[in-house]
Amino acid sequence: MTKFICITCGVQYPDSVQLPEFCSICTEERQYVNPNGQEWTTLGDMQASGDYENEIVEMEKGLYRITTVPKFGIGQSAFLVQGDGFNVLWDCISFLDEKTKKQVRKLGGIDAIALSHPHYYSAQVEWAGSFQAPIYIHKDDGAK
Repeated sequence: MTKFICITCGVQYPDSVQLPEFCSICTEERQYVNPNGQEWTTLGDMQASGDYENEIVEMEKGLYRITTVPKFGIGQSAFLVQGDGFNVLWDCISFLDEKTKKQVRKLGGIDAIALSHPHYYSAQVEWAGSFQAPIYIHKDDGAK
């Protein structure tokens, strides 16, 4: 079983033995259509390629931006917000590797993940599992 990631928007899908038929984010009318059609990758393929890394930049005291370079998906950034003994990852990105995990752990890890909207769901389950953090999604994006 494989968790496929949409190359256009960066959202990762649940384990599957075959490629998803379509990306539900990319079929939404506000999202652009990839001129190459639907394309997929996996986190393992991204890691193995050596093409990607995450930059972690301190924006101000207690606020770090995490961005994948080169740009992947729609170029999402996640933000690690440090509180008084509690760190929140605001939004998520698709790429996660051991180097990023080590850097984030040095900053105190992640105690919770909060997502603003579906473009940031990306590899939320990978991040949550790596840091044993619960995920919070707005009720408007919940199952109907």
